[in-house]
Amino acid sequence: MKLGNYLCISALVLTVLTLSSCGKKHNEEIDGFAAPGTENDRVTVTLYGIQPLPHFEEAVENKFPNIDLVQYLYTGDYAECEFTARIKSGDTCDIMMAKAGRIALLDTTESLMDLSTMSFPANYTKNALPQNERGEIYFVPGPLSFNAYIYNKTLFEEHGWEVPESFEEYLALCRQIDDSGIRGCEFPLGHANMPMYVFCVRLAMDYMTTVEGQTWYEDFLAGRASSQEPLEDTLDVYSRMMDEGIIRVEDLSLSSEERLELLRNRQLAMTTAEINTIKALNEEGTDEFAFYPQYGVADNQGWLLSLGYYFGAGKYLEQPENMAKREAVMDILEFISTDEGQNLLIEDNIGMVSTVKGAVIPADKVFDGIRRAVMQGNYVMRPVLGSLIPVLQPELTSYIRGDISKKEIMQHCREAMEGKVKEEVSIGIAAENFDILETAQLKADTMREVLGTDVALMGVSEAGGFDPVQGVLSKLYAGTIGEQDVKRIAQRNDTVPVYCWTAQVKGEKLLEILDYGAYSEKEREAEETEHFHPYAVAGMKVRYERNARIGARIAEAAMVDGSAIEPDKSYSVAYLEGVLEPEQVSEPKRTGRLLTEVLTEKIKAEGCVKPGSVSIYYTFDIKE
Repeated sequence: MKLGNYLCISALVLTVLTLSSCGKKHNEEIDGFAAPGTENDRVTVTLYGIQPLPHFEEAVENKFPNIDLVQYLYTGDYAECEFTARIKSGDTCDIMMAKAGRIALLDTTESLMDLSTMSFPANYTKNALPQNERGEIYFVPGPLSFNAYIYNKTLFEEHGWEVPESFEEYLALCRQIDDSGIRGCEFPLGHANMPMYVFCVRLAMDYMTTVEGQTWYEDFLAGRASSQEPLEDTLDVYSRMMDEGIIRVEDLSLSSEERLELLRNRQLAMTTAEINTIKALNEEGTDEFAFYPQYGVADNQGWLLSLGYYFGAGKYLEQPENMAKREAVMDILEFISTDEGQNLLIEDNIGMVSTVKGAVIPADKVFDGIRRAVMQGNYVMRPVLGSLIPVLQPELTSYIRGDISKKEIMQHCREAMEGKVKEEVSIGIAAENFDILETAQLKADTMREVLGTDVALMGVSEAGGFDPVQGVLSKLYAGTIGEQDVKRIAQRNDTVPVYCWTAQVKGEKLLEILDYGAYSEKEREAEETEHFHPYAVAGMKVRYERNARIGARIAEAAMVDGSAIEPDKSYSVAYLEGVLEPEQVSEPKRTGRLLTEVLTEKIKAEGCVKPGSVSIYYTFDIKE
């Protein structure tokens, strides 16, 4: 299906799509426009994650022929917010994949199974297995991953720079490299969570490496911590990094992609990252990049930030009617606890070192700089300061800008620890859970209504990791709606606001656009789509034929009032920036309105929103 080789099509008309979320009915139905289904004698297991696992998925389906593993991937920058929303709403897939740190954010007793009675947790090393004080296990680990400093080893050798072995040496090295005209170290602070992330890493290095620090953190999570000393000391170190020019105001606009470009172009010598970043850098260019550990202010041992991913099982699997699916999920979790399963996950770039007993550190020289720290077990998990996020996330950004003092931040932290901080302001209420298509329909309806167009188009994310241009696999859940909820359903990248556009499109061309369907950034670059990705539509009613050839995918279509689509008539269409190509439309106009703004405007105006009738139906033979 080449984007350029498009066929002209005629007719179209009405439709409605019925879908279920992976957490609503917990059956074989897939939320959103999913990939084709499976044979009746196979068990569909859904896995929610934030990174694709192609090698692992293939191995699971080969090892267990009765299992079809379907991945739901959230690929946006609001992963922590999205994970929290899913767990709180009980919208779990069969297997939930979570990054280290997030598993301490929430009480999962009502949403995930306790795995402590299973045999496979015994396969893991003790310090890798998260177990609460009651002995319950809600997650089992994939391979360990570490966040450490990565540096351009080739550049270091050319300039004679020495890898630091203490925090003071690190500061001195940053100054030395800065003086050479190359940036010593830089963090992608353009992402809203990064200023706080850097703060938490410093807290981990200086406090989580001690028994006293671990005790304080346990008390903090339990709501018992009263001392602010760890926070004050960490903010002092943070301030010193600002004074040394490691944390700068101009970094508040830097994205992860821009940071990588600086590393590739030798404009930046060091940063902190994980294995997938260093692998990408070493594969793409001629320079060699390597790891070295992080250091606490008063501890020169060298520490690593323990990351990696953990896997849990939906609690609803305990129900008798879900026995077959539960057995399939337990087979998969047990497979993860083997050397083979761990190595496949490593191959999928979600870890570096197996967590099962008897595992050895790979001989790959990329580990040379951190091998000692790994062997000695010098790694700690990043603390997640849940109750302080509403304070520290915005205020550390303000602190970098010089708009707030340390004293003010500490006062606000004290109030938060005492439970005096107000929750996020509600802009409205969702009467019930939306599924993925209903969320897309809400966005399309909102654009059409607020921007006053005839039609609005919205791409819909799918199982298997497909996100259309400007699309994200996210839903609106029942309850109060805050600004973060609007952001996580409206945009994938927190450094790139999503603008609404309008244009004029002839009826004939509009049908062509709908027939071709949405496409991802990757598919647009390749000028070819893997399969048909139908748009959610506002202002029209459409029935799609999912398996039809291009040019015959619209079974019926009409305007929402029932009137026919006139081929030569011009219709006003609303869409998100980049969704339609200039040659597909006439009079394209960037409205200056963000999708977050128009959604907020609608939700505030209505007060309460609920899923409405979607405007599309489709027919789809899942057996193909």
